[in-house]
Amino acid sequence: MTPNKFLISDASFDMRTDSAGIGVIDLHTKRKYMQKLENCPDSQYAEYRALILSAQIALQNKYDNVVFVYDNMTLNVKMLDKHLIDRIKHYQFLWLKREYLHEADKLARKAHELQQTIYVEQIYDLVQAYKSYSDNSKLKTMMLIATSEQRKVLKAFIDKERHAGFQLDEKNIHFFRTAYGLIQNNKLKKKFLNFLNRHFYINIFDREIFKKQSKKHYAAFIQSIFDTYKQKTLKTTS
Repeated sequence: MTPNKFLISDASFDMRTDSAGIGVIDLHTKRKYMQKLENCPDSQYAEYRALILSAQIALQNKYDNVVFVYDNMTLNVKMLDKHLIDRIKHYQFLWLKREYLHEADKLARKAHELQQTIYVEQIYDLVQAYKSYSDNSKLKTMMLIATSEQRKVLKAFIDKERHAGFQLDEKNIHFFRTAYGLIQNNKLKKKFLNFLNRHFYINIFDREIFKKQSKKHYAAFIQSIFDTYKQKTLKTTS
């Protein structure tokens, strides 16, 4: 029988973003593997996916005497066991305490940090690309995700009308605060703010509601515009 080949797996889960990083160390080749997971339901799922990655590595390398090491003692490995039973000659699952899997844990965290870095870079690119649009183009694209009332106000402003014919309540502040923040031209920003103030029941100047918001906030807003546009395009072409 060939010597044991140890594959050590671990995961790092972030419940705030429903994302995770998984890491596997192949002690036979000294290679390290890491992946990022999105829409991850919980840490249990992430740990199981890390173990599955170990199995995939063993199969790819045609290992025939494998020890799969993990630190979550509540994992149910029966399904994975059935999948491997006719594909690897000798193997076993070995649970160890977390402190013995320190390197795999570090690798999983690194994978998760990499995912967060990529996400931040995507946000930056998205906001920068959208800012290059003309201000009128931005306002027009905002109509894609606007309510019927918000759309009428935007259209009235673009068409240089004095009033859209009705007043807005406080629930509309969030949308127009973001729209205001995306306008680059200072003269147009002032006009837009004055126009909005005529359309709210409240005096928006007293609320200081139009302070700059975070890059992530603008990116989420812009992403929803792009997603809505793609959905409308798909419906049109289908």
